[in-house]
Amino acid sequence: MKGKTIKSFIGLGCVILLLAVGIIAVSAQEGQPLVSPSIFLPVVHRAGHTISGQVLSPQNIPISGVMVQTDKGQSAVTDQYGNYSIDNLKGGTYTLSPSLGGIVFSPSSSAVVVPPSVEKLNFTADAQCEAIVNSGFEGNTGWEFPATEYPASYDTSQAHSGNRSARTGITNPADNRYSYSSTRQRISIPSGATSANLSFWIKPYSDEAMARSLPDEPAIGSLWQEVQMAGDVQYALILNTSGAILQQLIWQKSDSRTWTEYHFNLLAYRGQTIYIHIGTYNDGYNGVSSMFVDDVSLELCAGGTPPPPPGPCSNLFKNPSFEWTGDWEIPYTAYPAGYSSARAHTGARSMRTGITYTGDNRYSYSDFRQAVHIPSGAAVAMARFWLYTLSGETSTLSQPEMITPTGRPFEETTLSGDVQYVLVLDQYQNWIDTLVWQRTNEGYWHFYEFDLRPYSGRTIYLQFGTYNDGYYGISSMFVDDVSLDDCGTPPTPPPGPCTELLVNNNFDGNTGWEIPVTVYPAGFSNAQYHSAFRAMRTGIVVSGVNLLSYSDFRQRVSIPYNTNSTTLRMWIYPISGEMLGQALPPQPTPGSSFGETQMTGDIQYLLVMDTSYNIVEVLMWRLSDSQTWTNLVFDLSKYRGWTLLLQWGTYNDGGGGTSAMYVDDVTLQACH
Repeated sequence: MKGKTIKSFIGLGCVILLLAVGIIAVSAQEGQPLVSPSIFLPVVHRAGHTISGQVLSPQNIPISGVMVQTDKGQSAVTDQYGNYSIDNLKGGTYTLSPSLGGIVFSPSSSAVVVPPSVEKLNFTADAQCEAIVNSGFEGNTGWEFPATEYPASYDTSQAHSGNRSARTGITNPADNRYSYSSTRQRISIPSGATSANLSFWIKPYSDEAMARSLPDEPAIGSLWQEVQMAGDVQYALILNTSGAILQQLIWQKSDSRTWTEYHFNLLAYRGQTIYIHIGTYNDGYNGVSSMFVDDVSLELCAGGTPPPPPGPCSNLFKNPSFEWTGDWEIPYTAYPAGYSSARAHTGARSMRTGITYTGDNRYSYSDFRQAVHIPSGAAVAMARFWLYTLSGETSTLSQPEMITPTGRPFEETTLSGDVQYVLVLDQYQNWIDTLVWQRTNEGYWHFYEFDLRPYSGRTIYLQFGTYNDGYYGISSMFVDDVSLDDCGTPPTPPPGPCTELLVNNNFDGNTGWEIPVTVYPAGFSNAQYHSAFRAMRTGIVVSGVNLLSYSDFRQRVSIPYNTNSTTLRMWIYPISGEMLGQALPPQPTPGSSFGETQMTGDIQYLLVMDTSYNIVEVLMWRLSDSQTWTNLVFDLSKYRGWTLLLQWGTYNDGGGGTSAMYVDDVTLQACH
């Protein structure tokens, strides 16, 4: 303190210092230097507390650019050394969560109490295929909600899964006003990505007249600006970082009020940073429009090096937009299909199947088809089309039960209730596969996409149609913009870090799965599905039928020995009319065989079995009537090097109520 002069102080010529070791009083005169004894003043930090740490890869490589956020809104981004520090915190409990697109963290969150300040709160980052942060909107990270006259927001009134979704647009007619209402997320697609599959679920509402025309679609390359338009619209766009439109995924006005899943391939944007931008525009007049969004997923799987682009592509279908009359074969029936100008996705015409006037209701198939040859060397063979479905039977009948292709002409099949369908026929016009099988009254254009590479080297027919049974209401389906892209073969890219071990894991085909013959066997079904258009049903769903029966399906898989992790994921939809809360039948013991043993009480189950059909592990043993799609995850890493049977099923004891379980979107990912 030498050389310092006291200019002012409190007290009568005295400075009093309170120190931890006691009280020291020093006397001085105004304007006089303060002399010995020398003392040291403690530094008191009043700014708050700090939580810091580091984010590393499993190989201890620092990960930069990770957002680490508290549950109270404070955040920091990791630097080039993977370090972060959140300062100036008040005392209390904080839960920290890291986030970065395409990364899964361990732990996913961590709770700490300050004071004292916390150091070395570290996280491990592991690259995954999923690039969307907060895909189910259950947290508060990842998504931007631009400030507008009526901004979008998280919402608990509607949810496809979990407790929340994102609401865009206006739900209360009293709030009607001119406003954009959007949510978006910034994503970087690696240049080495070998797949970039975007999917999401939307639930649209609109009080505006459906006959009122949509605003014109904005031009590709134009800036997405909040320009006033005439008419409401619900949209999903791909924007670049400057806000220019790269692609319109959805541009519609719908009041379907049902959750609908959409799929898009974004591989064209590898090496780019983009925005996925979803929202609703209201013009402030007539009714209000809104759209709820949930379960957004962008699976980015990267290979060792970027694959070369496929060779030049061409559409194998002639007259794909039906703008002239020709090239399509229309079978003569009681009410044949026909070219139509009543509705069109693009241009002036589409193809109508089915019956559009109630007075014409009759028993009739109404189809059209075209033959194509898919070259054996095709790297891409994607069938794409748009459907506009109408039906007066949806309110009186449940969804039609899926029928396995017969290998015979389709018109020989006995159907119950109206059906809208898209079929694959062989070169002799025998029914060999089903792409779409439904009875819907969507009333808007819906995009579909299917990979037909399994038919490479073959001539097939794609057949679109609607069947009317002549009772109740009428059904129809308009078809437009049909394409089947044939692209040359590029060199095979190196494999990605994870391999899917299950065949036909979404049940849209008829391969891969073994269905044991029982009193009431399992079967493919489109009565319920998690993603379009089929799932596997186990158990009994038919009213008035209650039998003692196992109802199972299974698949044999070999898990490579050199995998680091093997994860089983699936979605189930359980149903039961049994009295819940009763004791479940005893679980079978490992090593025993699972046969036709009579049990007391229904049960829904998932088993791991060896190749001799002996039980290795019971993964699921329950009875539920939740009637909601539920995601389940199991770690099967301990079975690396094994060949196993995975067996799902439902057992009915023949008494009380009946039980069933639908299973869909099953994946078994072996990661190296």
